[in-house]
Amino acid sequence: MKTFKQYLEALFGNTQIIEFSLGKLQNITIYKNPTQDELFKCESETRGLIDKSGNLYILKSGDYIHIDLLYGIFKLEGIPISDDEYDEFTDKGPEEYGYFAVQRIRDTKAFAVGESMPNILSITKKYYSKCKIKNPKFLFFYANIYDCNTFYNIKDNSNLINKLMMEFKHV
Repeated sequence: MKTFKQYLEALFGNTQIIEFSLGKLQNITIYKNPTQDELFKCESETRGLIDKSGNLYILKSGDYIHIDLLYGIFKLEGIPISDDEYDEFTDKGPEEYGYFAVQRIRDTKAFAVGESMPNILSITKKYYSKCKIKNPKFLFFYANIYDCNTFYNIKDNSNLINKLMMEFKHV
C-alpha cells in the first residue's frame, strides 16, 4: 500500500491546486502550500493536513472534514478501499497516517491541531517545524482547535491572534 505522501505526490504532481467532484464530495478545491491570498479565499475554520515533508494541504470549503479529504484522495487515485479498510486507516495516529490534521482558526492565517489529532508535543513539533519552513507567513499553535475556540468571543481577528499568542506556544 502506498503512503499518504505518495498518494498526494501522484495526485498533485507539479501543480499547487486541484479541483474535483466525486460522489458526495462536490466542488472540492485543495490548495498545496497556499499563498496568503489563496488561504483567504478559503472558508473560515477549514480543515487541512500537513504531510511528513511539511507540505500544507487546505480544503477551500469549510463544509468538509479531514476524512472527506482522505476519501477524495483514495477515490481519485482509484484505490479500491472498502469502508472497513477506510475506517481502519482513519483510526491510526499521525505517525502511521503520514500526515497531521490541522484546522484554520476562524478566518485568520493561523492554524491549530485538528480535533481528531492527539496534541502530543513531540509529534506536533515535528510536523509544524517542517511546515513553517514552507509556509512562513502562517502561525501554527500548539493547541487543539477546541482550546482556541474558547476565545471566539473576541470578535476582532488581530485581538484573537494576540490573545492566542499569549496563551499558547506557536511557530
